[in-house]
Amino acid sequence: LEVNIASPIAFLTRLKNRFKSTPTAEHSAHSDAKPNAMRDETDDPTPPQVEKIPSDDGERLNRTLLVHHPSCENHEIPFHCESPLRTFSIKRALFETFPDLSVRVASEATSEQLELFHTAAHISRTMEIFEIVRRTGEIFQIDPDTGIGKNSIDSVMFAAGAACTAVDEIFAGRFKNCFCCVRPPGHHATPSHSMGFCTFNNVGIAAMWAQHKYDVEKVAVVDFDVHHGNGTQEKFQTSPNCFFASSHVGFGFYPGTGKEWERGVDDNVVNVPLRPGSGPFEFKAAYEGKILPALREFGPGMIFISAGFDAHKDDPVGEMELTEEDFGWVTKEICKVAEEVCEGRVVSVLEGGYDIDAIVASAKAHVRALMESPEPAFEGGNLGLDVAAKNILEEFAGLKID
Repeated sequence: LEVNIASPIAFLTRLKNRFKSTPTAEHSAHSDAKPNAMRDETDDPTPPQVEKIPSDDGERLNRTLLVHHPSCENHEIPFHCESPLRTFSIKRALFETFPDLSVRVASEATSEQLELFHTAAHISRTMEIFEIVRRTGEIFQIDPDTGIGKNSIDSVMFAAGAACTAVDEIFAGRFKNCFCCVRPPGHHATPSHSMGFCTFNNVGIAAMWAQHKYDVEKVAVVDFDVHHGNGTQEKFQTSPNCFFASSHVGFGFYPGTGKEWERGVDDNVVNVPLRPGSGPFEFKAAYEGKILPALREFGPGMIFISAGFDAHKDDPVGEMELTEEDFGWVTKEICKVAEEVCEGRVVSVLEGGYDIDAIVASAKAHVRALMESPEPAFEGGNLGLDVAAKNILEEFAGLKID
C-alpha cells in the first residue's frame, strides 16, 4: 500500500531563516549552549511515499519498521529548537538511504493507552489546554520549555500512538523491531505533569501497552538521551516488572534527576550520570560495565529505546562528545541483548537531538543498526517460529513452545 501526503512546504518556508538563530535551550541553564548548526534547506525536501508495507507472504517480511505520522510536523512553537524540521529531515533521509525500509503511518493514541501511564487528572488537564488553544489560537506555555500550539494535539496524540502501533506490529509477528520517528518527545513527561518539551510519555505509554495488551510480564526502557528520562523513571521505579536504565549528563544538568543511587525497587533502575564533555570511552564503559549486564539479567519480554541523539558532539543543547557511530554501536549492543532475552523485540522512539545534520546522521546509524540486528541462533525445539505462530500453536494445539 502506498499513500501520498501533501508536502509541508509552507512551514519549511517559514522556518528557513529561523534556524539560523540560536534555538531555545531545554533549560535556562543551557543559555551558553554550543551554537546550532541546523542547515538552511534550499531544495524541495518532499519525501516519497510515506507508507510502504509489503504484502503478507506468510514469512517475517522485514526486520525493521519505520512508524511515523505526518501530523507530528504540526506541533510548532516559534523559535524553538524542538522543531518540525527534526522529524521531517530524518524521514526524508531514511527514505533516501533505505529504499526497502517498511513504513507504517501510526494510529492515534486512545484514552485507554494514555491512562496506562498518565493520571486521569493530567490527561484531563492536557485536553483542556488543547481546547483553550483551539479556541484562542494562541500558544499555551505549560512551563518555560514546554508549549502547546493550535495544531499540537494531533502531534501529541499520534506520537504516543506511533509507539503503541509499533508494539502492535511487532506482536503481529511481521517485524522484529521498529523505529518511531515522532515528535514532540516524551521521556520527561511524568505520570502527572508535562515538562521538558514533553506532553505525554510516548515510550512509557507503549511499554505499558505491551504489558496490558500482550501480557508481556517484564518490559525495559534504555534511554541514551543526553538528559535523564525522569518521567519514565518516575513511573517505572516502583514496579518490579519494569526496568529503566539511563546514560546522561549528571552533575546538575537538566532535569537534575538520575543520580546513581536512585535504584528503584529490586534494583530495577540503573542510572549512569556522566560528566559534561564525556565521549565514546565513558559512554561505552557505562553500557558494557553497568547497563547491558543489568538489562540482560532483568530479562525483559520487550525492550524499548528512548533514542535521544542530543549527546552528539554537534548538538547545541547537549554537553557530550558522541558521534553517530556511537549511537550505532549502542543500538547494536541493545539488539544483541534483545536477541538473547526477547526474540529481538525492540521498539525505539525518538527523543531529543537538535542539530539537524547530527540528528539525521545519528538516526541513519541507529536505523541501520536495527536493520542489521543479528538473527537468533537456532537451538532446536522452537522451529524458528515468530511470536504470532507460537501463540496460535500454543492456544489451539495445546503445544508449549520454548
